[in-house]
Amino acid sequence: MSTAAMVLVALLGVGAGALAVAWRRTRRTLTLAHLCVRQLEVELSNAQVDAGPFELQRVVDALPVAAVICDDTGAVQVRNPAGASLLEPRIESALVGRSLRAALTEAAGGVRVRRVEELVGPPLERHVVTAIPLDGGGAVAVVQDDSDVARTEAVRRDFVANISHELKTPVGAVALLAEMLADEPDPATAQRFATRIEGEAQRLARSVDDLLELTQIEFGLPAVSTDVALDEVVDEVLARVAVVAADRGISVGGPDERTRLVVRGDARQLGSALYNLVDNAVKYSPDGGTVCIGLRRDGGGLIDVEVADSGIGIPGADLERIFERFYRVDRARGRDTGGTGLGLAIVRHVTQNHGGSVDVRSTEGVGTTFLMRLPGRETPR
Repeated sequence: MSTAAMVLVALLGVGAGALAVAWRRTRRTLTLAHLCVRQLEVELSNAQVDAGPFELQRVVDALPVAAVICDDTGAVQVRNPAGASLLEPRIESALVGRSLRAALTEAAGGVRVRRVEELVGPPLERHVVTAIPLDGGGAVAVVQDDSDVARTEAVRRDFVANISHELKTPVGAVALLAEMLADEPDPATAQRFATRIEGEAQRLARSVDDLLELTQIEFGLPAVSTDVALDEVVDEVLARVAVVAADRGISVGGPDERTRLVVRGDARQLGSALYNLVDNAVKYSPDGGTVCIGLRRDGGGLIDVEVADSGIGIPGADLERIFERFYRVDRARGRDTGGTGLGLAIVRHVTQNHGGSVDVRSTEGVGTTFLMRLPGRETPR
């Protein structure tokens, strides 16, 4: 078998193996990789076919993973664009590039190599480097970017740990209070225990409701989007928070005039996002404070939806994490206010579904301002 054919065999073994792992773990449709592997199988099915350098380079270029081939001295002979990028002296890929070169050198010496390079980040990155020796001398190596899988696994681990903790606390409290209630002869004390059980049950129900809502939102927008008048969304949110705000003397106001601004999307999701921002602003504002909702065009086709409060503010160290599920700046205070830690995660996903972004500015003891930027529609006549 010719050297080119042996290289093709090695690429088929290493590249197809890496692609099979990616298929099983991420279930992504790698049509290009499938066609490439099929082409390799066709070439190798005829023992008399000798693929020349041009054909080999074309096959390597078609692989959806970084691929590099070296001779018996370790000198690179063939590489695709992704492999060339890793070999460049760049800071962001220096670790993976060094690992790739070392793997090629070891494989050229007759040793099969597989190593995983993980960069903590943020963002988290993970690359799988695989290299095998060639019968005629030299080696072939591929590098699979496994970062999406690594991030998904990290999110899943955090989610399972967080949801277990968040649901275990109220369930445990209900069980303990129910046990105490069963043995309590004093009617007044029994009533107090019953009231606390009801509160914990409501807290548990809120967590479940928010989880279900977040899960639905993560699927994206409904199949059919509509024009959503933001003035109507603001009116609905103001009505929902009116009673709680009035009880604490907090002034919650919207734009002074009707803006007639329109967003293409889902009214329910947008209402949920704005309600979570306003509800948080009310919860974390002092009695007698103010919460303002602003709507305006930014001049570049985007609509700014702003919620500003005069509350306790958010420490700078926490600003990057507040949109994570279950993350609370102050866990004890979050539970006192009835928060589930999912509201801002809902806000982030809703804005992403609508092609927008969300930002936050905050000063401790002064207040916090959240800004959703959404693609706008022409004002209806």
